[in-house]
Amino acid sequence: MENLSIIVSFELTLDPFSIPFGAKYPIFLFGIFIYIFSAFCNLTLLILIIMTQSLHKPIYFIMFSLPLNDFIGITSMLPKVLFDIVTETNTTYYPLCVLQGFLLHMYGGGVLFILAAMAFDRYIAICMPLRYNALMTPRSRSDAKSKAINTCVAQLSIFIIYEVVGTFTILSHRFKNVNADVQKVMGMLIFLVPPLLNPIVYGLNSHELRNNLLKLMRRKISKM
Repeated sequence: MENLSIIVSFELTLDPFSIPFGAKYPIFLFGIFIYIFSAFCNLTLLILIIMTQSLHKPIYFIMFSLPLNDFIGITSMLPKVLFDIVTETNTTYYPLCVLQGFLLHMYGGGVLFILAAMAFDRYIAICMPLRYNALMTPRSRSDAKSKAINTCVAQLSIFIIYEVVGTFTILSHRFKNVNADVQKVMGMLIFLVPPLLNPIVYGLNSHELRNNLLKLMRRKISKM
């Protein structure tokens, strides 16, 4: 009986992007800008919620999970893609691939879970405003309904962004005549667009977040 030797390779070959000559570094710089901007916005929201005592409320505890999840999502995908583009690498290691896949799936499931938790919080605040604080926090306040409606606008915007990007991603893989590079880019958008726009949407729609951010900036400037 012949001896069988099994070679286990932990190196996987990826299908690389078809990048035109001379476009490698502009794409890399543009990607770095997107990552830095998204990381800055999401980390700013995280730090703001941690440092501001008035934001230590149920909705902001839930909202804290959104920029954290967005930061994990874009960090799990974009730096590796940019590294492969600039170094012209089309291989990866199996453990790294498993870790990346786990984090990206955790991001995708996390978005839906966080939006569901926020929807429940807003439902209680709008439909049962007098009981909201009794159910969600030990203090009682009467303006929960008006603030809840304002927050719902931002939450609905985030849901629409996520669903629209997800729909385009799915459709790009349903048609055989779509270019492979276009399919890859569309697949990346779900990990790029929401982390890029979510902190901006919440920052613009939440008066409480915006006012506390301005107060924090004024305080830091005055100490300089």
